[in-house]
Amino acid sequence: IGPITGNLIFIIYAQGDWMPFGRFIIPVLPLIIINLSFWLIYFIDSIMKNKVLFEKQIVTTLIVLGILTASFLIWISPITDYVNNREYSMFMRGTDQIKVGTWLHENFQQGTTVGTYRLGGISYAAPDIIFFDLYGLTDREAAEYVKIQKGFTPLIHNPVIERKPDVLALVSIPDPDRFNYMNDPMFYDLLTDEYIFIRSFRQGHYGTFDIWLSRKSTDKYRSTIHN
Repeated sequence: IGPITGNLIFIIYAQGDWMPFGRFIIPVLPLIIINLSFWLIYFIDSIMKNKVLFEKQIVTTLIVLGILTASFLIWISPITDYVNNREYSMFMRGTDQIKVGTWLHENFQQGTTVGTYRLGGISYAAPDIIFFDLYGLTDREAAEYVKIQKGFTPLIHNPVIERKPDVLALVSIPDPDRFNYMNDPMFYDLLTDEYIFIRSFRQGHYGTFDIWLSRKSTDKYRSTIHN
């Protein structure tokens, strides 16, 4: 009960299990199933004392199948998106992010600094590159900024941007209700003044990973820059 309670407190604090596939509840889901199974078996046993065991097993099986069916119905939308690599599921798949990290690893010198807000896949594939996290998941200064702003905009004042990293790896998504760095005039002016656009990588069927190189760090790029 302790781990389950702690997890539920976190979900309430996070304002719901809003990530795909119930990722906040998954760590304690086996404990929930075990506890629920015992309670259901106890309940069935208490109301079916005069019934044969076979009937109890049928009821128990039906309840378990009901739980599995309900879980599938809840997750049918993200499962479909994931299979078709569309919308935000492309972040979950990770394969396209790893392609970006592999390219960075192959084309930039060891110790190059990269600012990004989709950290996992690309940093995994580029272990010799230093990554700064605009979201603040692994960066204290950025985390404090995001907390104060209740979001990571305005991007131009994010501590990661103020460090002037050698490369910015920015995600552009076609969602008018979500932040897109191209729609931030102040930041985009700074970006085009101080950085050079190198290339884009498709992320599933939804958005791109755009690579911008600092004009002061062109010596760290192993390939030829085409304007």
